[in-house]
Amino acid sequence: MIAQRLRMALENLQPSDWQRFEQLASTFLASEFENLRTMASASGDEGRDSELFGCENESKVVLQYSVAGDWADKVHRTVKRLEETHQEATILIYVSNQLIGARADSLRRELRRDKGLALDVRDRNWFVERVLGSTACEQAAEELSTAIVDPLLASAGVQPRTPSELTSPEAVAAFTYLGLQWQDDIREKGLTKLAFEALVRGVLAGTDSDHRLSRESVRGGVQALLPGHSASQVKTYVDSALERLTKRVVRHWQKEDEFCLAHEEVLRLIEYKTLSAVAETSLGESIKTIARAVLSAQGVQETHLEQVAKSTRISIDAILLARSQAFAIAVQSGSLSSFAADDFKEALVAEVSRSALPKLKDVDWLNVLGAAVREVLTSDEPAITAHLRSLADSYTLLAFLRQTPDVQKAVEKMFSVGKIWLDTSIVLPLIAETLDEDDLSGRFTRMIGAAREAGLELYVTSGVLEEIETPHESGTSVCAEVVQLAGCCPISA
Repeated sequence: MIAQRLRMALENLQPSDWQRFEQLASTFLASEFENLRTMASASGDEGRDSELFGCENESKVVLQYSVAGDWADKVHRTVKRLEETHQEATILIYVSNQLIGARADSLRRELRRDKGLALDVRDRNWFVERVLGSTACEQAAEELSTAIVDPLLASAGVQPRTPSELTSPEAVAAFTYLGLQWQDDIREKGLTKLAFEALVRGVLAGTDSDHRLSRESVRGGVQALLPGHSASQVKTYVDSALERLTKRVVRHWQKEDEFCLAHEEVLRLIEYKTLSAVAETSLGESIKTIARAVLSAQGVQETHLEQVAKSTRISIDAILLARSQAFAIAVQSGSLSSFAADDFKEALVAEVSRSALPKLKDVDWLNVLGAAVREVLTSDEPAITAHLRSLADSYTLLAFLRQTPDVQKAVEKMFSVGKIWLDTSIVLPLIAETLDEDDLSGRFTRMIGAAREAGLELYVTSGVLEEIETPHESGTSVCAEVVQLAGCCPISA
């Protein structure tokens, strides 16, 4: 976890944080350069120009720490100054919070050829790869993360990029805990229990033993998130959630009937928000790559890349939220036809109207954003699929909650009638899970069990049975046993 927090801290360093970065870098380099002496000051280019560090008895080696974004230009300026102040230097170790990697290869060759100077770049990944295993490094990384990362995550949750519907602190907290709860409990309990436990945790966000909330305050907080539901319903679900949570993640002062989150739960939330923020960064880079390709395909200059990527990201969140709401309404009303006919043009028009995208000749920003959104939503890039799936799950749960407090009943209603034919992509994993007779709680087994409990009728064709049938020692077939266990009905193709 400390590696993720350090990565996020380094990514968010500002020019004014040069001294914090200097302290971190000095700690990481201390074991390599025992006589390292700091010689930096806040003078120069906003405290970032030519912060030189010398090693006693190693005057040919100089080190520079910099948080400059224009790292290549910074190196050139440093080399120029070294020619005046440290002509004997043969090695420049450039330490940066930026992601540089192989991009420095050409600069290395140039300096070696023209200046006789060896350039050694220590970038963001260098720090992240070395933080574990050294108590001093871990402590320095945690101090930097506390100063940089914690304020970014100080709000109740990781802010979704949707319109005003989810921008209140209470809604953000609920959204965050829905994602965390879904991640932990998706297969372990009913959706109604899962959702209300998340809402209660969201209301209790920011509490501790010195700052507790009464039962009535918790009920009121959840009620404010679900204004369309009766107070008696919300009260029942909240009280049940509090009873379950006090056994694990919530502390209860019975005499005062007050509650707060346990310290372990607070730490777990911080970890979840940090990972979400890191995932958001990876998602942003992936979206920028797609936006660059779309602009190139449509002949639009990359001058507008940042804004197009930003608008694409905002549009995707708005689309996911709108689709989740439409889906929940359609299920609750029993009319799915209108949901299937919807598209996301409205969300794109809204984003173009409020964005900074300029009017350009022969450029249709609706087409540009539409193409970018479609590419993102159909991408198989792990950074995209994992994060967007998590967002979509949280949005859908929240949307169902706003339609009905009994989310489980709504979902069961959706699947209460239906016939599903299973092919080998389902039956084969079922076989694998049944090989261990002591553990029939695998993901596919639970999924099939949930489908049966919801009232679905499951079938397999005789062709599927013939394709995967294998003799068993008892004389029966594994396939037949699995079909019987799953409650499937063999039928002819």
